[in-house]
Amino acid sequence: VIETPGRYAAIGTPCFVKALRLAARQSPELSERLHFAVGIVCGHLKTAAFAEALAWQCGIDPDGIEAIDFRTKIEGRPASRYGVSVTGRQFSGEGSVSVTRPMEGLMGADWGQGLFKYKACEFCDDVLAETADAVVGDAWLPVYDADHRGTNVVVVRDPRLLDLLERGR
Repeated sequence: VIETPGRYAAIGTPCFVKALRLAARQSPELSERLHFAVGIVCGHLKTAAFAEALAWQCGIDPDGIEAIDFRTKIEGRPASRYGVSVTGRQFSGEGSVSVTRPMEGLMGADWGQGLFKYKACEFCDDVLAETADAVVGDAWLPVYDADHRGTNVVVVRDPRLLDLLERGR
């Protein structure tokens, strides 16, 4: 961003957005070019070991992960009961496969247990990305949860971004 002129928007967890805001205070180039920062509602950030543990349970060699989607929507299930999709090399070494499994039943997948969480997350109270221009997250309210595709809640703090979103809608 600093090396390439342009207009940028960044998306990240609350701590990443705050880091960008602090960096923009120190860098005139970043401050000028970063037009919007969008946060995601965050319960805590996971380490790479989270992906490795899920892949292992899906029969994918953790050293052979090619792609992973931690929020795969599964038709016929509430949005809050999503799955994980992992693509990579099998333990047998026989080529690449893609596997999708519901998160429940996988060891370490229960977000409430806090496994694979960075220690810094224990001290963070910024769930809604308070320094972001907008924050988005899952709307797991009963009225929305039945739709397996999911619904988002959006809090917009910058009127310019609100106008842009309303025009886009």
